[in-house]
Amino acid sequence: MSIDTSGEPLYKRSKRPFNGKAPIRENYGAALCFSLKKEIELISKSQSATNFHLIDPMCGSGTFLVEANNWLRPNQERNFSYFSYPCFKLAPPSLFIKNRSNEISQNKSSLFLTSSGYEANATILQKTKENNLNFEPEINILKHDILSSDNMKDLPNGNKAVIFNPPYGKRIKLSQKPTSYYPSLFKKIKEKINPEFLAVVFPLPEDEKDKNIILSSIKPYKLVKKIAFKNGGIPVFFMIFCRQLS
Repeated sequence: MSIDTSGEPLYKRSKRPFNGKAPIRENYGAALCFSLKKEIELISKSQSATNFHLIDPMCGSGTFLVEANNWLRPNQERNFSYFSYPCFKLAPPSLFIKNRSNEISQNKSSLFLTSSGYEANATILQKTKENNLNFEPEINILKHDILSSDNMKDLPNGNKAVIFNPPYGKRIKLSQKPTSYYPSLFKKIKEKINPEFLAVVFPLPEDEKDKNIILSSIKPYKLVKKIAFKNGGIPVFFMIFCRQLS
């Protein structure tokens, strides 16, 4: 015998009606943002991650931005099966009751100072704004193709940390070979944003030569953390790089 207490799978953390072509799961997004925060605070010992602006240059449906912004906020955006249990009908969980302590926790919910994103596809951008960010006024997303020669608008001043989940060439095809696409992408991020930290989810080729071509293109950033997992059944790595000052 088993009792269903959750209903929908727990990785579905909110009522987010729109997803891009190849979104990362919400619980993965939350965990990776927290991992980036911890790495920033480990390396930048004099600063907290709350002094860093989080930027997703290929934000899609905004998973990283929403999860980072709502890290400590009580999850009031979805229902769970146990809400229908007689005991909870009589006494609902305290975190779902509006009170001063919950309002305080919501005001201090973000992992970073600000969260902002950029998206090249105008249709995806509009759907993300209308469906996923309608209750997220703190998150700012703009139209921009990171691979273009155009300058990025409204970049925040101060310490910046980039996190993104680019195409792998599986569900979304790459316009170039991975050994050309990823170096071009990293070059643009370094030129346009120049973040202190760069975190990316992507697959590495098995061929050592191709792998070295991609990783060497990230210099002068140094790899400080690497986590292997499967995103949608595709083996990928979450890699965090820190800028080395000359």
